[in-house]
Amino acid sequence: MTDQSNPNPSALPLNYRERDTEYVFRLLFAGESCSLVGVGSVGKSNLLQLLVDERVKRQYLGDYAPYMLMVLLDPHKIVHLQERALQQAGTAWPGYEIMLSRLRRTVTELEDRGLLPAAASEEEHLSKQVEELYLNLFQDQALLVQSGIRHLEEVIFEIMRLGPYWKIAFLFDEFEAFANLPAEFFESLRGVRDEFKNRIVFLTTSRRPLRQLVDEPKQKKMEGFLELIDGSVRYLGPLDRDSADAMLRRLEERYQRVLEPANRRNLLDATSKHPGLMRKSFPYMQDLATGTITMELLCDHLLQFQGVRQECETILDSLSLDECQCLWDIAQGLYNGCGPEVERALKAKELMNLSYAGAPTVSLPLLRRYLQGQPRP
Repeated sequence: MTDQSNPNPSALPLNYRERDTEYVFRLLFAGESCSLVGVGSVGKSNLLQLLVDERVKRQYLGDYAPYMLMVLLDPHKIVHLQERALQQAGTAWPGYEIMLSRLRRTVTELEDRGLLPAAASEEEHLSKQVEELYLNLFQDQALLVQSGIRHLEEVIFEIMRLGPYWKIAFLFDEFEAFANLPAEFFESLRGVRDEFKNRIVFLTTSRRPLRQLVDEPKQKKMEGFLELIDGSVRYLGPLDRDSADAMLRRLEERYQRVLEPANRRNLLDATSKHPGLMRKSFPYMQDLATGTITMELLCDHLLQFQGVRQECETILDSLSLDECQCLWDIAQGLYNGCGPEVERALKAKELMNLSYAGAPTVSLPLLRRYLQGQPRP
């Protein structure tokens, strides 16, 4: 029997990363901005895709779901102007362009689904008004194209006029790509949020806390925006068991191969349910004979393959040098303390915990084995 509530069987289930999803929706509904921090390939982008899924919105917001607009900002869709065009448009132009572009799509989808009040004429359709303001960004007049904040304000104002229950959440995926925008851009967003307090919210994902992504002078200039995030930072770790099982089912469907139960357990144990390591390791679990195998031999088998090694490097690239050196010392059995700040960060990212004997250990066995074969960072 198929699940009629989920027309796409390969889609993530409603309970995927349930605790993280519940946390995000609780804050956004309350009108609070937040930030999700996690190492590379831990599943930050997948979580954002889940948040904008209408099934998931209904699950967590009920009848309020249509009135919470989730605007996903994909950094890979940023328009990078050539220098001469950027001089005319202004350095903040790419930020306003992607926000207005995605707002335009969101409003059009709402109209297509009949969720907006009927307009008296074609010109009064909200999507038409948003389109006109968006197209202003592409005019020849420098003053007009550099007024992106005004165009964004007008679009938000028109949406807010629909009723006091409407809210907009802007989801900045991979915030590192947006951090290059000028500080004035982020402060203008703080201004928009203050005008519509508790109705405009921001969610960011990044590999490191936002304050580590910009230098101190820029931090001071965008302090207002950072203040919105500072109080609600959540670290994403490996998957819970239900979510890991769901991911395994998707991988089995993709590769048209079902793992034996013993190898499913082996894969979950070696990767500690880290999504990126699971995804890269899955194809090579099929080469193993079922049965017992030591963790060291299993990790050595998987680390023969470049994709698995690259995934380990992706995780390490997400960390500071001090954090990498601390993990290396632990993996080599040379741990002599790393400083409380480094240890707190590694524990928050679920990369370091205590063994049964009470000694610190690298939480991901596959990463631990990889570090044992590397020189100290």
